[in-house]
Amino acid sequence: MTMRHRLLTFLFASMIGIAAQAGNMTVTWTASNENLGNGADVDGASYTIDALTSVSFAAGSNSLNTPKYYTSGSAVRLYPGNTMTVSGMGITQIVLTFGDGDSSNTISTSTGSYSDGTWMGNANDVTFTVEGSSKHRRIAGISVTYTVTDGTLSAPTLSAPFTFWPNTTETPKRTISIAPSDAGTTVYYTIDGSNPSPANGTAITAKKDITINGTTTVRAIAMLGANTSDEVSATYTLGETVNSIAAFKRLADGTEARLFLADAMNARVIYNNNGEVYLRDKTGAICLFMSSNQFNPQPAHNQHVAGWIIGKYTNYKGLPEFISTGNTTTEYILFADPVSEPATEPLDIEVEEFGAYYADWVQMKELEVENSGNNTVLSKDGFSYVLYNKFNIPSEIYVVPDVGKLVNVSGIAIPYGDKDEIAPINIEGYVPIEVVGDATSILSPASDEEFEWYDLEVFNLSGQRVSIPTTGFYIVNGKKVFIK
Repeated sequence: MTMRHRLLTFLFASMIGIAAQAGNMTVTWTASNENLGNGADVDGASYTIDALTSVSFAAGSNSLNTPKYYTSGSAVRLYPGNTMTVSGMGITQIVLTFGDGDSSNTISTSTGSYSDGTWMGNANDVTFTVEGSSKHRRIAGISVTYTVTDGTLSAPTLSAPFTFWPNTTETPKRTISIAPSDAGTTVYYTIDGSNPSPANGTAITAKKDITINGTTTVRAIAMLGANTSDEVSATYTLGETVNSIAAFKRLADGTEARLFLADAMNARVIYNNNGEVYLRDKTGAICLFMSSNQFNPQPAHNQHVAGWIIGKYTNYKGLPEFISTGNTTTEYILFADPVSEPATEPLDIEVEEFGAYYADWVQMKELEVENSGNNTVLSKDGFSYVLYNKFNIPSEIYVVPDVGKLVNVSGIAIPYGDKDEIAPINIEGYVPIEVVGDATSILSPASDEEFEWYDLEVFNLSGQRVSIPTTGFYIVNGKKVFIK
């Protein structure tokens, strides 16, 4: 092939730019298209041919004369020892086009076979080295043919999947981006979950932002000629919104959702224990389990609550909890002193109703004190509860009652193993533990010399007859008594 023939071939290839044929792709690079100045040093420079191929130049063994671009001949001059490397995937042919004034120095290659400006072989990288001791070769252009299979192209880039919610009550909107990963490729994408293709989908050649307003699945491919990348897809989920505490508590354990509390729900703060905030609305109560620094200022007892907050529902050993997540912000929820609403008070409940009011502020009346100490047990009608100072309220307020007393008690209802807990809270104007009478008779046989056990029928609480009882509760002549 003569130089004129090669130049005409190159000019034709430059006009068509890219050609695909039977699984092969032919692309071209023209030195003059890089807009280099006369005498520009290209040692170490790399230039993109297409999405998969590039060409680079290096001084090689000749550090005195490095590769340079000259407008005379519109070519990169490679001096003896200089190198040019074409990189890609599955390269089968490289045709060099030489500029005017080219010399005849031998060109060697790192692999394959080279003759009269044409390299043949199968490689991902081919390095050309100019031999000799003087003169130079002038590289005006390159034509590269390579074999492409599906998956050779890089898949497009999509925004990472996420869950989103509207900021208020308006239609939710979020922006995602999609972009080609390889220059020169065309991306086809769909937003309805269908297969992307040139016949079905939107085509882009550069990054594009897309606005979504609901749960959306984006699927995309990149194409270059007849060759296709692997598909990439992502689903962007519109999160659930619930409008009451009861609805939030009906979510599956571990579900993240937006709790929206309208003014009409009359949501109120029951108690705040360093970020462990107990809330009640018309439908029920829940514990907002968050770090204290997520609130500024801190919510206070009796404050009205309105707005929305995102979090995860968790049933922790029976206690309904709202757990903060990476999407949690207090920006859209308001805590304010009530204007006309009555003060929040404990709910009067019967002992058998306790399990329906976990996380709420409740009050139960006339419970009997069975033992005393850190875990005082209270009982009534066969139900028992642990009186536990969970919130460490001061001792002058948390007064442990004596055994055998009847008490009215109020606090947060907490599930705890086989005996539920009632945790008193320190609220101004309320007495959490109030003694209202004696539950049982009290006998003191040590101080009553005429006390004769054989005249009495004494049974323990398991129904077993006892000859000489010790300290504790017993049934004496059919009545429950406490013996000191």
